[in-house]
Amino acid sequence: MRSEPSPWPNDWRRGVTRILAGLAKKFAIADVMTAYTNHLNHADLAVANRAMLPVWLLAYGIKIYSDFSAYSDIAIGSARLFGIPIPENFDWPYLQSNITMFWRHWHISLTSWLKDYVFIPLGGSRAKPGRVYGNILMTMLVSGIWHGAGINFVLWGLWHGVLLVIHRAWRKFRPLPENPSWWSQSAAWLTTFVAANLGWAFFCMDVHTALFFFRRLLLG
Repeated sequence: MRSEPSPWPNDWRRGVTRILAGLAKKFAIADVMTAYTNHLNHADLAVANRAMLPVWLLAYGIKIYSDFSAYSDIAIGSARLFGIPIPENFDWPYLQSNITMFWRHWHISLTSWLKDYVFIPLGGSRAKPGRVYGNILMTMLVSGIWHGAGINFVLWGLWHGVLLVIHRAWRKFRPLPENPSWWSQSAAWLTTFVAANLGWAFFCMDVHTALFFFRRLLLG
């Protein structure tokens, strides 16, 4: 607030552009995906063609990102109209090649809060490996509860906690090469993208329906 403001016409252009981008995400992408995500219920899952199940879940992944990042765009653009710069809240998380980078680019404000007020007070990365893994799981458990009090949100938080622990352990066993090949980067991106989107099953459905979804997806 005390910083020297940039020229008002510049702030106005940037603010309006960002608001319009957010509105486009909301109405042209997120709301359109609702036609697919409405099928993520037990009745529709029971009679659906098996091939449609991942399509519906992917639609939800697109919807929640477009919806939430759209609101962030509108907030950032609105603040810019008054000459107030707000930090980014989403930075292309679905393009990241590991789950740790995904969380550094997804809902950045929440991730920063969890790091400062949960993960670091628990001991952060300074403890022994086993304790660090426990700190990660506890932090992501809090993240799940923050989104809602249902067991499904707890499982969603633990899902990501387990993914983060696996990634951290894997990197200790096999550090990232200085110049990774394009195919290894592509495989890492695809694995991260699929893992993050599978987790949405616990976020958007109750536990019983989510387990039924996975049973149908894997066993038909």
